[in-house]
Amino acid sequence: MKFRLGDKVRVVNYGSRMWVHANMVNSMKNMGSEIIPKYIIETFEDGSLCFDAAPYRIGIEDIITSISYASVGGMPKYGLSKTAWYDEEQLELIN
Repeated sequence: MKFRLGDKVRVVNYGSRMWVHANMVNSMKNMGSEIIPKYIIETFEDGSLCFDAAPYRIGIEDIITSISYASVGGMPKYGLSKTAWYDEEQLELIN
C-alpha cells in the first residue's frame, strides 16, 4: 500500500478512466461525437479504448478518507473526500 488514511495527495495522470467498447466508439463517431485524442489513455486491438472522462480533476489536492481492496486484483483504491476513488498511479503524495 502506497498511501495511508489522512495522506494529502494530488490527482495526476488522469481523472476518471472510462472503458468504451469498439461498437460504442463507432456509434459515437457515426453520431458526430468525438473523443478528444489527448484524453485517450489506452487503445485495444478490437477498437475499444479507455479515455479520461474527467480531465478537469487532474491537479486536485485532497485527503485520503478511505481505502478499499474490493476491486479486481486486490489492488487498493483510495477514496478522497471531495471527489471519487483512485488507483495508486493516479495519485502523488504531497508533503
